Amino acid sequence: DLEWYGQKEFSAQPLRDWLVNGKPAGETCSFGELTFATLNDAGHQAPHDSPANALELLNCWLAGGPL
Repeated sequence: DLEWYGQKEFSAQPLRDWLVNGKPAGETCSFGELTFATLNDAGHQAPHDSPANALELLNCWLAGGPL
């Protein structure tokens, strides 16, 4: 378990769908500065398995924007 002041609030957040080019790309959950994201149809080599979605995830993270 992650001991963090926002643990309870983060755990209570629902997973939300996020889209890339209007298509489902994965799910995300956020509270404060912590964001958890999944990529649909991607394993541990996400850039290989789902390159467009992995790139969008990386670009959003680098820009500090929401998913």
